Amino acid sequence: GSAANEWAYVDLGAQQTFSKVVLYPRNLNGSTLSFPSAFKIQGSNDASTWIDLTSQASFANPPANSGAAFWVGNQSYRYVRFLATTARTDDSGVNYYVQLAEMEVYQDAISTAKPVTISSTLSWSTAYGGSNLTDNTIGSYFWSSQSLASSVASEWAYVDLGAQQSFTKVVLYPRTVSGNTVAFPSAFQIQGSNDAATWTDLTSQTSFANPPANSGAAFWVGNQSYRYVRVLATTARVDDSGVNYYVQLQEMEVER
Repeated sequence: GSAANEWAYVDLGAQQTFSKVVLYPRNLNGSTLSFPSAFKIQGSNDASTWIDLTSQASFANPPANSGAAFWVGNQSYRYVRFLATTARTDDSGVNYYVQLAEMEVYQDAISTAKPVTISSTLSWSTAYGGSNLTDNTIGSYFWSSQSLASSVASEWAYVDLGAQQSFTKVVLYPRTVSGNTVAFPSAFQIQGSNDAATWTDLTSQTSFANPPANSGAAFWVGNQSYRYVRVLATTARVDDSGVNYYVQLQEMEVER
């Protein structure tokens, strides 16, 4: 059945500071398989006594070709463990497994505190500008586009890494209100550029499912080298009003 007690932990070699853990699911033919619906991420310094860093129940499958990113606060441990307690089936649709493609532990992104340029923001407040995307905090201010007349959008934000840099991952954290993800675009591209004028698509998403609350969407974009990294939203969702369309993101990270 789905009941599980399966785990995997990484040994960082010594006690290290970190704040994020990313789990990439197994994907097959555009579907996410065997990603557990209940699990914990834990830390330890002796691989014996474990402290819960985040606990998830009824966690939705991450959308295909993306990972689930968790902001676990400022932690310092040698061992980081993923403990699954409820499994899902594999591609047979019958057999239960716990399967992951990748597990990552890291501290600061190369985009942290880097300047951000945006297409628009709220007309009535300057508090929701682009700098919120790289301030390395969750649960505070976020970037919001202007109010949109419909779901049709052409809203963007790009981070300037200061120089051409190598990276492989981009993580987008949604705005979360009362346990619900709001205003995360359903169609968007992540792009790279060296002149902020000509952009190359690194990944393109359509009908992208809302990331589960209190998690981010992580994208493995291959070995890239650009100075500017942009998210371009073409289809918006409503905010917590349930009526008004915006593009809103809590944080945008670029990772090596």
